[in-house]
Amino acid sequence: MNGNDMNGNEGRTMNDLQDPRAVKAANVLRLFQERHPNTAALVKPVASDPTHLRKPTQRIDQWRIRLLPVTRRPRTFWSNNWGFYEITVGSILNGGALGSVWFCHFPNQKATGSGHYVDGIRDVLDQAAARRPELYYHKPDGSPPCFLFGVRYPISKGEYPV
Repeated sequence: MNGNDMNGNEGRTMNDLQDPRAVKAANVLRLFQERHPNTAALVKPVASDPTHLRKPTQRIDQWRIRLLPVTRRPRTFWSNNWGFYEITVGSILNGGALGSVWFCHFPNQKATGSGHYVDGIRDVLDQAAARRPELYYHKPDGSPPCFLFGVRYPISKGEYPV
């Protein structure tokens, strides 16, 4: 497979999958599954992951593993491309070497409810952010609008909060 798909994912080769960022993302997933087996049983990785997400105009170059609930309820909330949990390793917005474990949701897409869940997501995440102010929280304010909520940290720390 060559070229980029609609998400900017480049075609993968075996050398790509040996990229230290792809390996680190896979290791974080493995640690999560080992340390939290009951929670890990509720989600599954997207079959094509880890994928390389590279969007130079948006200053994104990272490897990621997206996780979706085994039972997607409501069905129009979760999506491989627009609503998922995610483990990332790489740079985003010239943020240097970063990693993240977070919830990512683009609520105005047809696959994620065409805006139906915006207020509910905002309410839940506002409450969660008030309880956990140390976590990264991005509310939609641009195009495309996107919610991000979770942990971002320098990879140089060498340890993911799994």
